[in-house]
Amino acid sequence: MTTIYQKIAVVCADTASGTSSVLKKLSMATAGGILIALGTVGTTQASTITLESATLGSTGQRGGTSISDNQFYGWRFQIDTTLQVTHIGGHLLGGVLYQGNLVRGYDIFGAIISLNSSDALPQGTPFLPEEVLATTILTTTFPSSEIFVPLSVTLTPGSYGLVFGSGLFGATGVGGMPNYSDQSDIPPTNIATYFWWNDGEGYNPPYWRNGNNGGTSRTRFLVRGEFVESVPEPAFTIGLLTLGALGVSSVVKKKPGA
Repeated sequence: MTTIYQKIAVVCADTASGTSSVLKKLSMATAGGILIALGTVGTTQASTITLESATLGSTGQRGGTSISDNQFYGWRFQIDTTLQVTHIGGHLLGGVLYQGNLVRGYDIFGAIISLNSSDALPQGTPFLPEEVLATTILTTTFPSSEIFVPLSVTLTPGSYGLVFGSGLFGATGVGGMPNYSDQSDIPPTNIATYFWWNDGEGYNPPYWRNGNNGGTSRTRFLVRGEFVESVPEPAFTIGLLTLGALGVSSVVKKKPGA
């Protein structure tokens, strides 16, 4: 690192053609100190993380909170650092069998939506276009299993929801989320962190509500990605330009014949 500082100081002195008395008095150590003090520029580094609403219990379950075209189910989460989402998922099951035949498919949608605050509900019926940030299809299994699917979206610090449902975004199946006692909410998640949508089923106006339609929580939503953080580095270019400016200023101020 000392060698780099020395080379920069020499270049600045040569640029001034030996006329800068200020630069002549700068020792190599002083030049290095000025470069360090001038500031930093940032690069980025990423660390992989999985956001989880609840622990994983036994897979192979045959029931849970239902997901369909008239009932969506969601979980809120907050981030304070930019997150590049790569996958979403959960502990899920799906499909409807009747007399051994599949009468409703396994495909449900997963959507990441923006929320106005950590306790807000979506504003649309069910969504406003600007709320929906990314969607994908999840093919569930019967009985249940933990599923991850790719989904790419960059989330800035704020409040968000992960919602599973059907009847939108190309999903036509049904599903469910096991919520048995062998799964536990991971703080700060609790029953108030979950929310759900019901279309009224022809009897009532459609609505969003907090909590879980079944009165329990312990459902496992997953968001996987990379937190992107700024890492400071010495601003060598800025330092070079500033030292060069010192030399030019000295030349301008020097009177002819002085």
